[in-house]
Amino acid sequence: MALLIAAMGVLLGVAAAPASAGNAPVGNVPVGPVHARPVPKVPLLIDGVRLAPKEISRFDGRPLYLFVDQRTPDLLVGYTNESEAKAEVARRDAVATPMSAGQSIVIYSGDEGHDDSQAIQSGWSVNNLTAVLRGCGLFGCAGNWNDVISSALMNGNATFYADPNFGGGWLSMWGGSNWRFNMSTYGFDNITSSINVWW
Repeated sequence: MALLIAAMGVLLGVAAAPASAGNAPVGNVPVGPVHARPVPKVPLLIDGVRLAPKEISRFDGRPLYLFVDQRTPDLLVGYTNESEAKAEVARRDAVATPMSAGQSIVIYSGDEGHDDSQAIQSGWSVNNLTAVLRGCGLFGCAGNWNDVISSALMNGNATFYADPNFGGGWLSMWGGSNWRFNMSTYGFDNITSSINVWW
């Protein structure tokens, strides 16, 4: 049977990749390859150390916990330790001007607020964006929202998570009024799998 499967793979042009450091199995669970992290367009401050945008590659294969404040949109602040990041977010949240209930964000599948869009009200979250369809019309839907968010319009606060169920690295944004930005600015383009919106 294994020989038949291997022969079919050769005929179809598909071959099993050899195990390497990036995709070696752990026990019986295969681990996917470590992908290069997208390079943001703004400087970084990671664990208190200022870095050039391209230096984010130092953290490939590890989650980063990032945040941006509309008052300082040209700096991407982050931590390698989630507990430290949550403490900093709580500290900043305590001194921030609270948003009122009824705020929202709008996510877009294209840059600069173009293409498919979806509004999410404050107080709502989506734990798996594969369950939310986008671009639906007379002839069906274009797909789902998993890994396609390219820009957002903030009228509230949100955290974008790299994995479903609010897991993996994340990017927290403190919005305000009509703050539109491209996710590529912060190295988070097309990687959001769950989202939480709060006021």
